[in-house]
Amino acid sequence: MKFSELSAKNKTAVIMLILIFGGYGLYSIVDSIIGLCRPEAGIFIGIIKIIWGLLFIAFSIINTANIFRKPGKSQKQL
Repeated sequence: MKFSELSAKNKTAVIMLILIFGGYGLYSIVDSIIGLCRPEAGIFIGIIKIIWGLLFIAFSIINTANIFRKPGKSQKQL
């Protein structure tokens, strides 16, 4: 399914997922990498933030793929 074939609610949901969850995940990863370059930073917190950012990006990708999947008998459109 193409982006142009989605309903207005689904288009809004896709844009929201990419911007909010993907953007925050990317911000979290970059922030933790910059933070790990400082000598006073804790490695544990930096690694947790990297994992947290990857989870946010994965959440965004999975939900976006779910929206693009064509609705079947058990799946309703938003």
